Amino acid sequence: MNEPMNTPTGLPAVPPPSGPSAWVPIQDASNSIELDWRASTGVGANNGGLTLWINGSQQQDVTGVDNDTRRIDFVRLGALTGIDTGTTRYLLL
Repeated sequence: MNEPMNTPTGLPAVPPPSGPSAWVPIQDASNSIELDWRASTGVGANNGGLTLWINGSQQQDVTGVDNDTRRIDFVRLGALTGIDTGTTRYLLL
């Protein structure tokens, strides 16, 4: 069965409107996933953000984020939920 998969992006530690985004579909094939994290330039600037591209096409752009004191310390890739015993896909990085 060749069904599209989905990937979300977002800033879960940041209050709305900059929290988790909607799911973005990806194909059952090789996909290029790119993230651009931008920290705010200083206290009160609120000009940080996060942009997501899938296969070279911009999918999400979260702007106006107050994240001058935050940094990315890990990224999670892989299946999150709904994995049954019949699932046989590969995650190649």
